[in-house]
Amino acid sequence: MADACLHLTNEPAQCKIDYNHTKKFDDMQFYFGEENYYAYNHTQVMRLPAPESNQSLSGSPILKNDGSFSLYVRCRDPVGKEFGESQSSIGGNENVDEYAISFCVSKAPDTTPPIIEGTSILQNSPVRYNADAVPIEVYTNEPADCKWSRLDKAYTDMENAMTCSSDPGQINADLLYTCSGNLAGIKNMEANTFYFRCRDQPLADDADRNTMSQSYKLDLRGSRDLNVKSIIPNGTIFGSTTTIPVNIEVETMQGSDEGKSICYFSTEKDNLDSYIKMFETNDVVHTQDLQLTSGSYEYFVRCIDAGGNTAVNSTKFEVKVDKAAPSVTRVYKELDALKIVTDEDAECSYSTQNCAFNFADGTKMIYNPITSKNMLFAPWKTSLTLYVKCKDNYGNEPSSAECSIVASPVEVSGSS
Repeated sequence: MADACLHLTNEPAQCKIDYNHTKKFDDMQFYFGEENYYAYNHTQVMRLPAPESNQSLSGSPILKNDGSFSLYVRCRDPVGKEFGESQSSIGGNENVDEYAISFCVSKAPDTTPPIIEGTSILQNSPVRYNADAVPIEVYTNEPADCKWSRLDKAYTDMENAMTCSSDPGQINADLLYTCSGNLAGIKNMEANTFYFRCRDQPLADDADRNTMSQSYKLDLRGSRDLNVKSIIPNGTIFGSTTTIPVNIEVETMQGSDEGKSICYFSTEKDNLDSYIKMFETNDVVHTQDLQLTSGSYEYFVRCIDAGGNTAVNSTKFEVKVDKAAPSVTRVYKELDALKIVTDEDAECSYSTQNCAFNFADGTKMIYNPITSKNMLFAPWKTSLTLYVKCKDNYGNEPSSAECSIVASPVEVSGSS
């Protein structure tokens, strides 16, 4: 059984609570709500122990099973005079007089069954592919014995007992008692339903115990294996700067949520601590931008979905830095055209004035044939000299006053 006490202050403050009268804030035993934050709202949850227990909790006050009670509260602000008259040597102003909270706990016997407040696995959660057993915790509002079954049965007919804590010193941060076990028989790619029931007062006679008459139902989703559908880049990546932007892209499929997962990457396959979460992830497509210099690379990826399914893969690629402008390897007159051949795919333009022209301002040369990106031609006139500049796919081109080739009616030159 649990109860909550809400305390409001007119300014941010720390609050403490105690069973006994004290002289000052620092003499009090418990922080209100087990928190020493400065806040306006303060909530203290108090819970009855098992009837047979006489142990108390170290972090908050605990109630006895019957009787009248008073709890005393003081608060302290960080600075200022608004909240009291006395100045603490550690903090700010504190209440001189205690604020009293009086109440009583019924002496009537416990007639209510335990309540399952929740489980460690959320409703409709996915489960890892081919999982033999799934650990689970069930949280109850009082000490209890709990069981589970794949069918909705009475407590006494359920086949699987759980291990439960009954000592008040073992309650969790939410002041709940824990029963643990392993769920078995989970089917892949199907809905799996489990039923839980509990009986209170583990040390009492069966005639005095209260048992849940309705089951707590939990649905889990069986999943498929998670797979990496594709990973890029691979092969060779070219660039014209010392550092080249490279984008790793991973696509995942199947698993617990049709490929939705979180992916991590590393250069060390077996060093799990070295894996870093990809910049764009938690979906079916995952990307990571890198800035790489020239060299050979291998990256490993690990992807994990909500059901715990894992997929691993890797990619190898090479980064090459190309800072040189394309070279003209051959130039000749073909019919009424000047034809040039470059050592790599390129665009070329020309001027009839000189080499000091902007590439974009020149007359663009035409590919011949159209599918060959390193064979280009321009109209040829015996009265004109053509000043040609060529630029590759990475933006490398001659300097502003240089040409790739100069072609005149009487000669062909490789410089201006």
